[in-house]
Amino acid sequence: MILPRKAQVAIWYYKDNVRNYPGFHMTVGSTACQWLSAVLAGNSFNFIELSLIPASTSILAVPNNKRNTARHVDFTYSRMTLDEGQREEIRIANNHPRIRIVLNSAGKDALLRGVIPTVISYDTSAH
Repeated sequence: MILPRKAQVAIWYYKDNVRNYPGFHMTVGSTACQWLSAVLAGNSFNFIELSLIPASTSILAVPNNKRNTARHVDFTYSRMTLDEGQREEIRIANNHPRIRIVLNSAGKDALLRGVIPTVISYDTSAH
């Protein structure tokens, strides 16, 4: 399934102040949120392709890392898949400018609820 064109999703991580703002960050616009919620709740996807937008000044102003001056890295494309056999709730493979997100059922449910799961695995070897 491919995210509709009008839907906006941004994924990024900070290069500055990572102690206070660790890991990956994701902002989902209202159209994308409705679409993604429906797809995740339907359990009928093999993968979801997301064309990502850069994290804008207004998006970055919400965490306000270093008064919105912290350097960050954006991604342009993401592929999200479901793997029931995976132990981690969410596994993220960073292959900049692409990012791959693999969810097990608990990770999918956590994402659906808008909750950040407690068990996340980052694959930095593809860096």
